[in-house]
Amino acid sequence: PQAAKATVGGVVATNWNGPRRFGLGTVRDYVIGISAIDGRGAPFQGGGRVVKNVAGYDFCKLLTGSLGTLGIITQITFKLKPIPEQFALLACAIASADQAEQILAALVNSATTPVAVELLAGPAWEREPALQSLAESPSKSRCFLVAALEGAATEVAWMTRQLHSEWTSLGVASPITIGEAGDFWRKLVEFSAAGESPLVLKASLVPSGVAAFITALRQLDPDCSIQAHAGNGIVIARLAKFPERGLSRALVGDLQTVAAAHHGQVMVLENPSGAEMTRQSVWGGGNAPFALLSAVKRKFDPHDILNRGRFVYS
Repeated sequence: PQAAKATVGGVVATNWNGPRRFGLGTVRDYVIGISAIDGRGAPFQGGGRVVKNVAGYDFCKLLTGSLGTLGIITQITFKLKPIPEQFALLACAIASADQAEQILAALVNSATTPVAVELLAGPAWEREPALQSLAESPSKSRCFLVAALEGAATEVAWMTRQLHSEWTSLGVASPITIGEAGDFWRKLVEFSAAGESPLVLKASLVPSGVAAFITALRQLDPDCSIQAHAGNGIVIARLAKFPERGLSRALVGDLQTVAAAHHGQVMVLENPSGAEMTRQSVWGGGNAPFALLSAVKRKFDPHDILNRGRFVYS
């Protein structure tokens, strides 16, 4: 999101991935060479300018997602893909959480290969003009499923017909092809940073737990707006109000319990109030090897001058 403000180094340092993660992988999959400066002012590098360069430590993966706490990235070499000839978005209304799980499970064996599978819920999407015909359906779940298809023109045309047929056979009523696909896609990309919200959360869990986690979110805040990269198990929620019982109780007591049941965790992306910003509430629980991670931090930044206070486990 916010491409006009984002930097290449920032995208890699945050390891921020958009909807295409499902079909194309993550940022770290495309970083094949990296140069940086550590906390002592010493330059170091890893990888190279070709994909098969495997010499030395894998600093590419270490620095990707490190939030600038291990080194200041100065140069990056990426693996690239060609821009597809055609792009299309197919959408449908979801009748229930059970139907959502059924359709998502069927996509694993689909003859099509979507690059994105987005499960959307809440007021932000109910008011979306591109989904208006679906929002008027009798569905009580207020959820929408959107699949992105891209490739050669003939390939995309065939996948659109095929996926429409597959969804219809699963009981989906009247899937639609979104006309202004580019405009709607930009809204999907920008959702995590769009507008103002008292609390924005991100959960990472196994894909089979997405529907259950969305249910838990909507029990906590019925008016929250949700975007789930359902094929990858990433859920982003923009709450309509700050939890009445407090951040710690809402996250640790409710949401993190559901996420942990599906091998995941919840983290805070945005909290304008700054209330209850403890390590556990911000980053979730987890069983990470804290001692090992801290030792790596000390090697790269012994005086703790790089992005001070931002290291996950400090």
